Amino acid sequence: MSDSATTVIIRPEPSRALSAFYVNLGSAVVAGHFRQVGWDVFLWDAARDRPDPAELLQAADIFLLTGYIDDFSKVIELAADIHLHNPEATVVVGGPHVTLLGAKILDITQEFDVICIGDALAETERCLVELGFRRPGSPIMVTASGRDFDTLMPAYDLWDRSRYFGVLPVEFSRGCRHRCPFCTDPVLRPGLLTDQGFTVVDRLTRAADEGYTRARFVDSSLSSLGPPLVEMLRQLADRQLSISWGAFVYPSDVTPRLAQLLADAGCTAVFMGIESLAAEVITGKAHQKRHDKVGEAVRILHEQGIYVHANFIIGLPGETRQTVDETLTGIQACTFDSVGGGPFFLTPNSMFHRDAARFGIEILNERWQETQHLNFWEPAEYFRTKTLSHEEMRSLAGYFRRQCELLNIPWGLSDYPLLCWESLGGERSHLLDLWRADSTSLTKQEGLVVDVLREKRIADPIHDWSHDFLALAGKVAGGCE
Repeated sequence: MSDSATTVIIRPEPSRALSAFYVNLGSAVVAGHFRQVGWDVFLWDAARDRPDPAELLQAADIFLLTGYIDDFSKVIELAADIHLHNPEATVVVGGPHVTLLGAKILDITQEFDVICIGDALAETERCLVELGFRRPGSPIMVTASGRDFDTLMPAYDLWDRSRYFGVLPVEFSRGCRHRCPFCTDPVLRPGLLTDQGFTVVDRLTRAADEGYTRARFVDSSLSSLGPPLVEMLRQLADRQLSISWGAFVYPSDVTPRLAQLLADAGCTAVFMGIESLAAEVITGKAHQKRHDKVGEAVRILHEQGIYVHANFIIGLPGETRQTVDETLTGIQACTFDSVGGGPFFLTPNSMFHRDAARFGIEILNERWQETQHLNFWEPAEYFRTKTLSHEEMRSLAGYFRRQCELLNIPWGLSDYPLLCWESLGGERSHLLDLWRADSTSLTKQEGLVVDVLREKRIADPIHDWSHDFLALAGKVAGGCE
């Protein structure tokens, strides 16, 4: 029996254009792990690479797929296509939506051979070796048996820097100190694990040496990590790296001392999860409802030159048109650089799902988890709160966006598209000008770049125009398209 396997990581075609150009940390971590044990690992990007699919699908022993809710239907289709062209291949699936669904996946499809629940890299490797890299007779569920932090360098080279934005994803922690009832983090990663070895500092140092200028921490609550965060930030500041980065922060964590530490360590932009500024809305973040406190956190960050994007969820339990207006009034009292958000979606195994009645949530379709990925963009009415149907939530989310735009607040220009733009050498002020401009005043090239950064769904297939997109974006960023 061979002790190694040819493995292909397949990235499904994304639902939004920007996703086709970002570096995925999970795939890099997986590739780094399997290369370490001697396996050949390759990437096939379904949106960008167009080889003969039959030839590709016959060329490997193992195929690895990651399932998010918005692309889960395509993941299932890819698994079926693999088995059609290569009946002996083993299809492995993991990712957030897979972990949230757990065994319910078997009620949706039988196309996956190995189903990974949680951070189960080592367990998956052992399972595949025990199978002799052969396809099992029936699906196998693999669950993480322990909790450990990756010390291996992710295989960032999996992502060709001429094809993907040069924003390196890194993480210092897994899990979250906050247990917000709408959030799935407590389900995906119970508890909290931090990088006590500070390997992220070494990774960023190496990235800077390789010419990267931008990075983004993907941690769910970086600002809430206390003494370990302080020490990590101090180490980054001491090294004076030529990398600027973004991260998620909570307003309640922001102090002048933390803001100074963030700035000294290279932080230039943050994503602030607020969800609502109305007292009646249930967010799990009562300490963040007062707009004066949130505004003070924004002011402190601005003093350090840090860009602040605020995110809101419209339709959480207790939401009404009046509470949305209350949030809008609070937003006017703050000085956010950008605002974004969307309607509330019930997510599998969140506290709102597990204890729906207590929060005034009525589930209208008991099998909604099995079909949620099919109607993600135009969801069926599978739940409602005491005050709103889901259709009303979507309508109010549209109203909220229109009102924010009338206030001349850039919509959706979060830390990530800003970092993408800056990684091309673009100036922040130039991007803000393009963002605010009427679409009819933009050239075709400018319009495409802005639409991608806005995470719009573009009608033309990505592979038809993506081959030179980074070069085009670089020209637009440099003002010389």
